[in-house]
Amino acid sequence: MAVLPWRSMAMRPMALLVTHISAACGSLTWMAMEWIKHGKPSVLGIFSGYGFADMGDQLTVQAIGVVSVLVYTAVVTFVILKVVDVDIGLRVTFDAEIEGLDLILHDERGYDM
Repeated sequence: MAVLPWRSMAMRPMALLVTHISAACGSLTWMAMEWIKHGKPSVLGIFSGYGFADMGDQLTVQAIGVVSVLVYTAVVTFVILKVVDVDIGLRVTFDAEIEGLDLILHDERGYDM
């Protein structure tokens, strides 16, 4: 189905609306967290990064978050690969690779040569 010019123009206001709604939800969430943490609502947390007055502290927290996500992703990927390797294996045999995976795995020829 082709994208018609009028359809893309009709979607522009929706993109702006979604952007503003998500920003408003994020702001309200920050304000609620300040209210829970400090006992009073404040929009200062929106700009200060949840109570971190020092930019170095905020950068440290973000760096810890990035490293945590990298480590978690690496560990979970390793576990998934090991489970798949034990179950069905990750590699085909050398002979199957030489003969061609199209023929061995799918019983069809990819190229007639």
